Amino acid sequence: MIALFSVGIRLDRRFSWRGWSSTARLIALAMPLTIAAVACFGHLVMGLSWGAAIVLGAILAPTDPVLAGEIQVGPPGEGGEEEPRFALTSEAGLNDGLAFPFLFLGLLLAGPDSGWFGDWLAADVVYAIVVGLAIGAVAGWALGAATSALREREWLLAEYDGWLAIGAGVLTPPRRRRSTGPRSPVSASRSSSTA
Repeated sequence: MIALFSVGIRLDRRFSWRGWSSTARLIALAMPLTIAAVACFGHLVMGLSWGAAIVLGAILAPTDPVLAGEIQVGPPGEGGEEEPRFALTSEAGLNDGLAFPFLFLGLLLAGPDSGWFGDWLAADVVYAIVVGLAIGAVAGWALGAATSALREREWLLAEYDGWLAIGAGVLTPPRRRRSTGPRSPVSASRSSSTA
């Protein structure tokens, strides 16, 4: 979690569709294609089930922010961000949110239940991504506005921005997946282990 915040703190490019288009292409096109390629390789070459192969793709496709540290952008405020560095840094910080629906898809495919596709599409894809983006945008904007206001009043030094971001992240409640009975991968594994 601290690695993700350190990635986010380094990004000082204002949001615009054009300015973040390379990140959007990496997340919306490259990552799902990589998940699909790894899943196909896992199923066709390694002999994994489709569920296990999709889980493997969802685990391997996201760029790890710690491992990508050598090619990331520098500290904020220095300017001169090269586009490939910015794209990889921002994608590494955002991609986990897109990997989770595929991880759940693989787990559901590996399970014994059927009839879950509509629930998965509505809850884990549409709802989770849209609401996650909205909460992240509002929380990021609010924290940025609060930080700017505190700096203007000289109540917060710029050196403490990282600590403020980590504190906000620690205080953010985790997403709780609501169990829908045997369709939930967690409840399905629990019910099979107690039987």
